[in-house]
Amino acid sequence: MLLGIDQVHLHVISIQSVIQWNIFIWVTEIGHLIGHKHVSYLWHVCMRTTTDILFC
Repeated sequence: MLLGIDQVHLHVISIQSVIQWNIFIWVTEIGHLIGHKHVSYLWHVCMRTTTDILFC
């Protein structure tokens, strides 16, 4: 039973890392357009949003 839970958890982590990497690329691209001072704020918001969606 624990093995199954661990596998599911690892699967969720891998999905999360893929989503966050795609968001990171997107935020970086947007950041080049709007200015670097906003990038860290956007990144923080996106990280919190994806974490809330996946672990709510």
